[in-house]
Amino acid sequence: QLNLPYIEGALAGVAQSFERMIPTPDGKGARHSLTHYIPDVVDGEVLGFYALAHDITELAEGRQQLAAVQRDNEALLKTISTHTIVSVTDATGRIVEVNDTFCQLFGYDKLELIGHKHREKLDSGQQGAVFWTSLWQTVSGGKQWRGDICIRTKAGSFCWVSSIISPFFSEDGRIEKFISIS
Repeated sequence: QLNLPYIEGALAGVAQSFERMIPTPDGKGARHSLTHYIPDVVDGEVLGFYALAHDITELAEGRQQLAAVQRDNEALLKTISTHTIVSVTDATGRIVEVNDTFCQLFGYDKLELIGHKHREKLDSGQQGAVFWTSLWQTVSGGKQWRGDICIRTKAGSFCWVSSIISPFFSEDGRIEKFISIS
C-alpha cells in the first residue's frame, strides 16, 4: 500500500526512487532500503517496471549518527560562544570571525574587526614585541598557546583576558586558521 503511488508512477512511465524503513521481524530494529522503479518501455508503451532495491541501513544509520553529532556540536559551540570570548583568524592572523561577547566586551562592531589583525585594533602596548613574537612562533609552529593578554578596548581602556589560542589544520596538515577562546 505504501508503495502504490510509486508503482502507479512507474506504470505511467516515470522512474521512481524512494527510501523506506522496514521493521525487522522481531520488532527490535529496522532495515533501510533505497528502491528504484524503472519503467520497462517498448515502442512507447509501458509493459511494466523493473524494481531495484538496495539495503542502505549502514548509510541511514550513519546519517542519523552524523545528525546527532551535529546537534551536539551546535549546542557545544553555542554554549562556548555565549560564555566566552571567541575570535577566529586566518593563517596569516587576520580576523575572520568574532562572537557577540567579544564585541560587547571590547566595544567593537564585527565589521570594524573583520579583515584586521588583532594588534591593529586591540594591542594595548602593555606587552612587548618579544611576547608577541613568542606567541606567534608557538601557534604558527602548530602548538597551542595559553596565557594572559592585555586588550585595548575601543574606548581606550585595558582589559586582561586569559586566553587559549589553538591552530586548526586542513586535511593536508597545513594551518588553516587560529581560534582564540578567552
